[in-house]
Amino acid sequence: NALWAAGAEAISINGQRLGPTTAIRFAGEAVLVDFRPVSNPYEVSAIGDPDTLSTRFLGSPEVNALALISQSFDLRFDFSEEDELTLPAANTPDLRNARPEADS
Repeated sequence: NALWAAGAEAISINGQRLGPTTAIRFAGEAVLVDFRPVSNPYEVSAIGDPDTLSTRFLGSPEVNALALISQSFDLRFDFSEEDELTLPAANTPDLRNARPEADS
C-alpha cells in the first residue's frame, strides 16, 4: 500500500504482478499472492516516477515501521533503484455487474 500511495504505477512480488484485485494472504508457513505461493527472500519491484517514488516510499510511516521491525527481528530490508525494470503484465480481472431486482 505504501508503494501505491507513493505513486507506483506497477508492482510485483517475486515476479507475481499485483493489481487492484490481487489477494495477498499468509497461510501457515506460506505467503500466497493470488493463491500462488512465493518464498523468501521476497523481492518487491515497483515502477514509478524516479524523481518522487523512492522519496515518498522511504518517507512513509509504513516503511519506518518496517525498518523498526526489521531491526528488532534481525531481518534484512534493502532498497535499490534501477535504470530499467520490466514487470510481468497484469491479469485482466473478471468483473461482475449487479442489477437491481425487478419489482414483484
